[in-house]
Amino acid sequence: MNQLKKYFLFFLFLILIVCSSVLRNTVNACAIFDEKYLWYKFAKSTEKKWGAPVELQMAIIKKESGYDWLARPERTKLFKVIPWKRKSSSLGYVDQTYKKMKVSKKNYFRQYLYYYNGWTKRTRPESIPYAKEVSRTAKKYRAQIRKCQSKLNRNKYIIF
Repeated sequence: MNQLKKYFLFFLFLILIVCSSVLRNTVNACAIFDEKYLWYKFAKSTEKKWGAPVELQMAIIKKESGYDWLARPERTKLFKVIPWKRKSSSLGYVDQTYKKMKVSKKNYFRQYLYYYNGWTKRTRPESIPYAKEVSRTAKKYRAQIRKCQSKLNRNKYIIF
């Protein structure tokens, strides 16, 4: 009986972890950061390090993964069969776009175009509506973050 109770509690714990990792509201930046407070701290430190505005980071994440924590870039194939390294990493990408292409970090549309197409002057037609969507989302997030900025900047004590 005691063994069964341990398994039940472990199973319940796993269900709670899985359920708690899905965001309930992805259209409001304040709601996202209320739910995942540490994300704001990480996004602010990324903004400090690379200069990428929080709203742009969040809009690109929303577009690329829909906040799915299991989303990963495709893997390249070794000998066209064996899964190998992942195709890309966006680490410092906005900063590099600024340095290489002289695109303002506040120009959400062009930042996403270069993120999607690479650092070339060639633009794939399907990227334009995507970049417009990211730009709209980033502007919406920026306005929302301004409203809850003072609340987000307060230090919170995280127990676990």
